[in-house]
Amino acid sequence: MALIGPMSGSLTRLESGSPAWISGNGLSITSGSDGSVTFTAVQQINLANFGDRSDGDVTLVTGGVGAPAWTTYSSDIYTMNRDAFLNNLTVNSGVSFRPQGFLPYIAGTLVNSGTVECRGADASGVTGGAAVTDAGTFIADTTAGGNGAGSTGNSTGGNSTLLANSAGASGGAGGTGNAIAAGVPGTASAPVASITSWRTLNYVLSQRLLSVTTILGLNGGTGGSAGGASGNGVGNTATSGGGGAGAVNLFLIMNTLDNAGTIRSRGGNGANASISGGVGAGGGGGGGAGSVLIAVNKVLSLGTISSTGGTGGTGAGISTAASTGSVGTVIILSGSL
Repeated sequence: MALIGPMSGSLTRLESGSPAWISGNGLSITSGSDGSVTFTAVQQINLANFGDRSDGDVTLVTGGVGAPAWTTYSSDIYTMNRDAFLNNLTVNSGVSFRPQGFLPYIAGTLVNSGTVECRGADASGVTGGAAVTDAGTFIADTTAGGNGAGSTGNSTGGNSTLLANSAGASGGAGGTGNAIAAGVPGTASAPVASITSWRTLNYVLSQRLLSVTTILGLNGGTGGSAGGASGNGVGNTATSGGGGAGAVNLFLIMNTLDNAGTIRSRGGNGANASISGGVGAGGGGGGGAGSVLIAVNKVLSLGTISSTGGTGGTGAGISTAASTGSVGTVIILSGSL
């Protein structure tokens, strides 16, 4: 996790697996045996950057009562369908709030007791998790997980693909089935040095990267590959699991953060394999995480903030374990413009 710039508050948990470093002028840092970090500073982000508050105060509750028009509601999941300009936002326990490439500007406080997240799609059976294309105002892509196979013979797992200009992470490899190879997971390739950095407040505000010739969106994670499968003749099948999809990057900008829940970007999970008289099949690899960037003035509580890959599916018969998707980067930054 990176804490960049002047801030005040208390970091209560560093999530296992996330890259961790701390930097910035004016920081006072103490570490305890439980991994906690306390930091203090004085500068602030100009309040004009948090928007005009035109969408008011919003509370997201279980059951969907009062779901705002700028979200699509389903089964206690609120998915943004445009940028929102809020005074205060409260996410209740049991609720999943998913920006998915849009940006909530919060001029007051984000109070989170649930989950604020961007998620890659899980695989289902042999079908890899679906990709996201041109997500939100970030115009961000992810890649799909590879598709598995049901075979009475031998079948190599399906591949995911390369994704350039990405702040996300690479997908995991599927497992082998009786030494039949898994597919190749997708690789997330970072923007080249000549493109402006996404690790800044300017990027959060503009939602674009600039190169000499073009304006670019910032892509997320890549998909995991499918497992290999080895059947054993007519009527004996081995079905490998599909790979999970990569996750969109999560970006938040707010004046104050009070997080008692979870904020994360998470790759999709790979699917489990199965056999019916076959020899072995591998589970699908997990999707790669997107990265998390939070711009905030005052932190009351950070809660749990993470960027994690999806889990690999379980193999069947003679098989090797599928891999979890790679972790992304978490950056929390603050400073005056």
